[in-house]
Amino acid sequence: MRGTEKQLAYAGDLISNMSEKLEKLAEMAPDQVKSMWEGIAVDFVKAAKETEKAGDVIDLLKINDTDPIQYYKYLTAHAKIMVNNQLADKIVEIIKNAGK
Repeated sequence: MRGTEKQLAYAGDLISNMSEKLEKLAEMAPDQVKSMWEGIAVDFVKAAKETEKAGDVIDLLKINDTDPIQYYKYLTAHAKIMVNNQLADKIVEIIKNAGK
């Protein structure tokens, strides 16, 4: 990932926050879809860590909501409307393939 030292640190914090929220969401999921949600959490984090620009991570993941469900809703809705953001494009692709 490219960016200033400050951007890289902030992006890392945002990725950790996302991971925590999505893990909590997976824990809340019914047993029959729990593995799907765990996979989504892993895929989102992997996509974020592989994103080329720290700015793309920051732009998408600067979410203040602490509720895991609201966090996910905001994240996915925001990803669908963002333009020219590598992470947003990957998130949308992961959502399309979830559960397949």
